[in-house]
Amino acid sequence: MKYIKSIGIELEGGFYGAKDGDNFRDEVAKREWYSRFQWGYDSSVNLGNHFFYNEVELRFWSYNVNEILEFVKLAFDYNFKQNHTCGNHIHIRTKRKDYYDLMSNKEFLNAFILEYKKKFKHKKKFLERLYNSYCSIENLSERVKNQIKKLTSYRYTAINFLSLKEKQKTLEFRIMPYADNFEEYKEMFLWLIETIEMLIEEFLMGKRVIEKQLNIIDKNSLNSVEKVLNKINNREVEFRILTDKILKV
Repeated sequence: MKYIKSIGIELEGGFYGAKDGDNFRDEVAKREWYSRFQWGYDSSVNLGNHFFYNEVELRFWSYNVNEILEFVKLAFDYNFKQNHTCGNHIHIRTKRKDYYDLMSNKEFLNAFILEYKKKFKHKKKFLERLYNSYCSIENLSERVKNQIKKLTSYRYTAINFLSLKEKQKTLEFRIMPYADNFEEYKEMFLWLIETIEMLIEEFLMGKRVIEKQLNIIDKNSLNSVEKVLNKINNREVEFRILTDKILKV
């Protein structure tokens, strides 16, 4: 990963049988993952009383994408199940703190939601997450601003910046729905990581182009990258659109 340093996940669900859950934990211990693993509970999760382990939240983190997927596959191999009461939260730490500033930008947030809608436009449960009370995109930019300024304790946004202020110091993506199986989880997980990397790259390249073209745009009134970015925000123009215009000069 070029921009992401580490990844953490929260798997909400349950194990139908006691042996399934117990054997899963034994396997986690054998692979020496226990120092990065937590077995917790979430009362919002409900698979039904016929599950021996209900309301479960499995937490794990790693520097390695493949290790995350190995952990998730192990859970599903031991009959870990999810339903509509579950979500899949994915946390990231970036290699530089200023990437979080970039990602809190309104244009970045809009670009991420646009990519999400394009990817999952034919999948109802993904689209329903956009307005789910636990991960809504409503007033996302304004709510993110308030989270960063510590003006709110409301964390039920598609992307939760309050998590950066907590002990784990991660950016939390709450948008992903439950998975019917490991393959579906793998698809959504890899899409998220790849999309974050892609958007950071695109927006950074946009900044670099702006830096190189400052004299062309307006040498006298726009003498810093920050002023250019403020002008972009005021006009609500995406970096990629501006970049195209600059390159034609």
